[in-house]
Amino acid sequence: MTEGVVVTGMGLVTPVGTSVAEVFDALCTGRSGLSRPPEGHPLAASVDVAGFGPEIDATTVLPATEARVVDRYVVMALCAARDALADAGLVVGRDVDPYRVGVIVSGTGGLATLEAQVVIRTQRGRLGVSPYLLPGMLPNMGAARIAIKYGIQGYSSSIATACAAGAQSIGEAASRPFDRRRNGLVLGEGAGVFVLERAAHADARGAAGYADVLGWGATNDAHHPTTPRPDGSGAAECMRRALSDAGIAGPDVGYLNAHGTSTKLGDLAEATAIRTVFGTQSPPVSSSKAVTGHMLGASGVVESAASVMAMLHGLLPPTHNLDDPDPACELDHIRKGPRAVEVDHVMSNSFGFGGHNISLVFGRPSTRHTRTV
Repeated sequence: MTEGVVVTGMGLVTPVGTSVAEVFDALCTGRSGLSRPPEGHPLAASVDVAGFGPEIDATTVLPATEARVVDRYVVMALCAARDALADAGLVVGRDVDPYRVGVIVSGTGGLATLEAQVVIRTQRGRLGVSPYLLPGMLPNMGAARIAIKYGIQGYSSSIATACAAGAQSIGEAASRPFDRRRNGLVLGEGAGVFVLERAAHADARGAAGYADVLGWGATNDAHHPTTPRPDGSGAAECMRRALSDAGIAGPDVGYLNAHGTSTKLGDLAEATAIRTVFGTQSPPVSSSKAVTGHMLGASGVVESAASVMAMLHGLLPPTHNLDDPDPACELDHIRKGPRAVEVDHVMSNSFGFGGHNISLVFGRPSTRHTRTV
């Protein structure tokens, strides 16, 4: 990247905690966030296990009149944004011109609102449907609500991928990335927000950085709506582009947080891609999804946070439930506990349905002040 960009704030809402420290501890210790749906939960009849986020009082982030009409995903996004901005010590309008701040939020939209209103339409007819259905379910409402609440008036965008998947896996070890017995992903819910600043701006206001965003790569498999290219060529090119953008070589990567969804074809294709790019010098690899579930649009940010924390702590979290590694997915897997290693560069992969591939490379912060963890 041509200009230094640094992570100065992180906010997370996940099945294993609502702080960066809690989430990283869960990833290192294996404290799972996967469980059966609570009694009375709308998914109780159709899902055996998933990662459920915490109950949140929407009035903590919105006025009561508005809290009643927003979807849960918006509330989670607002909580993550609140915590990220507080973590960064950044106040829009005081520390930065509102027109110089942007909001980019990814998500699948207000599916809970849509499902609830479909039931109401069936039971009560069209006049029973809430007039707030449309603004409640639109995928851009996460970005919109964050911008409104914090007075952010610059570039705003929402990234939505048509990603719908279900898994009915029974047992405590339902998600087993790269394991011989893996049989499908387990969904989780969550939200994550990063505050990104130019390093010069962060230095000017005395902010401490977590990590530099050194580079990124993006490709598309152009292969199938849900199945990756078997040879992993799209994912491999994505990682190569990220390395090139970061100006580093494969051996410089000290840890790779894999997309690792616990699907037969996905894990195999990703492992193949990693071997293609790194050869026999594969970095230590692990997947966070065995603990958190697949949080879809939120996974990339949460797993980037895990990667950054691994670098700062010098402690690489393992892939939990990886008891019988698939020989076809042979890599330098971190298993049975965290690995203490000092690293200077980490990579995080996110590969979505539709063949969308993103790889991010983070390095130690170039700001004058570094976060202590």
